[in-house]
Amino acid sequence: MSSNSNKNIITRKIALMGYPCVDTAGQQEYSIFPRSCSVDIDGFILVYAIDDKKSFEIIQIIHDKIMETIGDDKVPIVIVGNKVDLQHASRVVSKEDGSRLAQKWKAAFIETSAKDNTAVQQIFDKMLHQIELARGNISEQSGGKCCIS
Repeated sequence: MSSNSNKNIITRKIALMGYPCVDTAGQQEYSIFPRSCSVDIDGFILVYAIDDKKSFEIIQIIHDKIMETIGDDKVPIVIVGNKVDLQHASRVVSKEDGSRLAQKWKAAFIETSAKDNTAVQQIFDKMLHQIELARGNISEQSGGKCCIS
């Protein structure tokens, strides 16, 4: 794990099925989104909280910043609505809002609860699937199954 001079960005490098993953945990300030977090990256997982409209707006700004930096609107993206364990109590971003945004960006979409570990693994499964589709290693007709060798 490393931290740059700005304390808002913590970068963790992990490997997921051989793919390195960079986590910009808690990225709230989009104006400081570092170029290193968007260059030579195979895909992006953009997470918002369903009880926080601002976080939904921030992922849209981060997306625009990524597109501006890499210039490739075909980069794989998974949009994640987190905190579904709260959905009855305090949801302010509807599932339809997340789904519409995913359609607009041609991204995958999933709602999860990190707290309850609901659908967390599926986030990474979707990301790997999107990356393999983009690389041409699998086709849409593969039934959503992905074999990485």
